[in-house]
Amino acid sequence: MAQNANSAQETLSLKLEDQLLVRPPVLDEQSPTFTSSKKVDGVVDRVMKLEGDAVMRRNRTVIKGDVITYDPDTDIADIEGNAVLLKETTYFKGPRAKLRLDAQEGWMDTPIFELRNIGGSGEAQRVDFLPDDQIEFQKLKYTTCRPDNVDWYIKASRMDVEQDTNSAVGRNGVLHFFNVPVLYTPAFALPTNSERRSGFLSPTYGRSNRNGWDIRVPYYINIAPNRDMTLFPRYLQNRGEQIGTEFRYLDRNYAGTLTAEYLSDDKMYKKDRWAFGIKHVQNVAQGIQAYSDFSKVSDDFYVDDVGRNLSGVVNRQFNQEIGARTAIQGWTVLTRVQKFQTLQPDPTIPTVLPYEREPQINARYGKMSAQGFQWNVETDFTRFTLPNRQLFINPSRVFSDGNRAYVNTSVARPFLTPGYYFTPKVSLRSVSYDVNQFQQYSTGGNFNRN
Repeated sequence: MAQNANSAQETLSLKLEDQLLVRPPVLDEQSPTFTSSKKVDGVVDRVMKLEGDAVMRRNRTVIKGDVITYDPDTDIADIEGNAVLLKETTYFKGPRAKLRLDAQEGWMDTPIFELRNIGGSGEAQRVDFLPDDQIEFQKLKYTTCRPDNVDWYIKASRMDVEQDTNSAVGRNGVLHFFNVPVLYTPAFALPTNSERRSGFLSPTYGRSNRNGWDIRVPYYINIAPNRDMTLFPRYLQNRGEQIGTEFRYLDRNYAGTLTAEYLSDDKMYKKDRWAFGIKHVQNVAQGIQAYSDFSKVSDDFYVDDVGRNLSGVVNRQFNQEIGARTAIQGWTVLTRVQKFQTLQPDPTIPTVLPYEREPQINARYGKMSAQGFQWNVETDFTRFTLPNRQLFINPSRVFSDGNRAYVNTSVARPFLTPGYYFTPKVSLRSVSYDVNQFQQYSTGGNFNRN
């Protein structure tokens, strides 16, 4: 009896494993089939007819319809009325469909569809489900807009979706804006996942009294994992054609963005017009980082004419800065020269130009002592200068420039308890100015320094 008890105890004990055992995925042909309907006609292992909110599910695939007729010998399901196919991130709905469940092959008439992994949707005359998870659309309409706000779409004679290559290739595509055809292409390609790849991006468009129709069709170029470029061909009805580009790069010791726009022989302005910008960060040595942030446009009216962003925001001041940041033994030091290009589109209402920093040197130090005291020191020297253009914009005003130096030191001691906290702090600040004044007389081009 004791021996039998010991044997039972050994039988009921769990076997310990040194790692988690994961069961392999079940193949479609080995997966059970689940059905649901209001009415079932047929014989087990023979043709079965599901009527009324019919549903069949096998592994990752769900089919629905008013009536589903399933033949287990051929593994084919005929779906009549409100046919729906759900598989992972794809959705199809049409009046009639036929599908071989294991092979995932079949067709559907006049479907509406959603490719949810890329936010695409549309409708087609027919869709065929081919081997290797390939999908073939015939005479389709495709968009990435929301269904209740379809601003643009592509009509094509055919589009093939290949899951293996995560791409969709279309033939004879016509791009429409507000139901107006604007561009024909014999072939086009779309990604079906989030991986970067070269191709056209969603176009933008608009219309204004100043420019007429304004259409931009961006094209993305995936150069390398750490480099890419976007081209912005743009058509301005009243001005001409513009080309823009954005180049981004990233490496272990540097990163940046280059932007440029060029409008050749503006029909209204009668000149070439352009914009340029660069943002670059470079690790020069351990603890030392150099940077530049520079942008410039061709004229005072560029932004109002062709440089507004999609939200209509106008930026009339462009930063032109170069500098370096250093971190050494608790000190952080910023050294920079900063200027601005400030646009003056209306000479009757001049904009006061900001002071330029030529240069600015700022140093900060912070330390927490073992006794809990927080020590902070900040020093700064800046030479503020005014652009010569400011003197001619406001000839009757008196302006000042000069040097400013300051030192700000502080010590604080936080006291923290479960019920309260307070932080007494003592600070000492010293500021020194060396100021020059300028005045320009309206009768001449010279100015006096006081």
